[in-house]
Order: sequence, then C-alpha cells, then structure tokens
Amino acid sequence: MDRMQGFVETGLATAGRALQAAGDRAGLHLAPDTLTRTAARRLHSSLRAIETLVRRLLVLIAASLELEDRKGPASPARDRQSPAPLPVRRARVFELMPLATFDPEAFQRMAATPAHAPDRNHTGIRLLLDRFHTLRAVIEDPARAARRMARLLAREKQAGALKPICVPQERLYRFDAEFGLIAAALPGLVSEVMPTWYDTG
Repeated sequence: MDRMQGFVETGLATAGRALQAAGDRAGLHLAPDTLTRTAARRLHSSLRAIETLVRRLLVLIAASLELEDRKGPASPARDRQSPAPLPVRRARVFELMPLATFDPEAFQRMAATPAHAPDRNHTGIRLLLDRFHTLRAVIEDPARAARRMARLLAREKQAGALKPICVPQERLYRFDAEFGLIAAALPGLVSEVMPTWYDTG
C-alpha cells in the first residue's frame, strides 16, 4: 500500500475538488431551499460518479488495514449518577455498496404532476445536500469509512463471495482530465489489492 499512498491522496484531493465544483455548479453556496429539476439531476449524477470513485479509493485504503477485534475496545464505565447522554440525530452513513434500485412508478408519478403546479420545475434539496455533506466528510477523513470497508470485505471473503469487479466508469465528461485518469486506473488497482479472492476468470 505504501506505493499507492500518493495515488490515494491524489485521488481524494481530486474527488474533493470535483465535489466542490459540482456544488458550485448547483449553487449550493447560495444555500437554496430548492433546485431546478435539471440542476438536481446534474448534481445527482455528479455525486454518484464521485461516490463511486471514493468507494474504490476506500478499497485501496482498506486493503492495508489490519482488522481489529470486531468487538472493539471496551466502553468506559459510566457513573450511574451521571445524566444519560441526550439523543442526537443520526448522521447519514456513507453507503459502501449501494444496491441498484428501480422504481417503475416514478415516471407515472412525474407525469401525474399537475401542469399548473407552481413548483413543477423545482425539487427539494435536503436529500442531495445530505449526500453532499456526507461525501465531503468521507473525503476529508476517510479512516472510519475505510475500516468499515475492510470489515465488509472481510465478511464477504469469509462467506466465499466472488471477487468484486469494478467496471470502468462512464459519462465523466463533467469532470477534469485528472479525475478521468484516476477513475480509469482504479479498476486495475482494486483487482491488484485483492489477489486472494475467488475469481470468475
């Protein structure tokens, strides 16, 4: 992993710049409550591409980690007289291996939207903004997500799962050349750091 450390650092920095550029194009710095549907689709597409690149970088980091005891260190005993911690809102967790989903009724719902609706051309931004901030947090501090990825890959390998396959990313025309070069190199590097997996080839 030592020889890949520079590549990973460069990849994360590139992903960070791409994320900032995507946010700027969508006008997130203006703190809008809504986005046009076109802007929302573009931001969603950019986030998905950056998330894919970051996940593959996390695999490279995870390959170098020595897994700790799954139970982890024991939690310190809490004084029974001390007040219980206040509940906090659970932060969005970065999805390491999202499942592909398809909603066959989505197009029917869009078509059923009244033509005279005042916000027909706008959509809420909260979910996209949550994804944006979650992704930025992982890029800035990937250690925790990398440990989660290492545990996930260890479970998959122990269960006899086939070696994960990273297909080349497509439709990267919104990103700069450096992003494209890193994305193109990642499938081979991910395969390289997992040589002991079962392979379909």
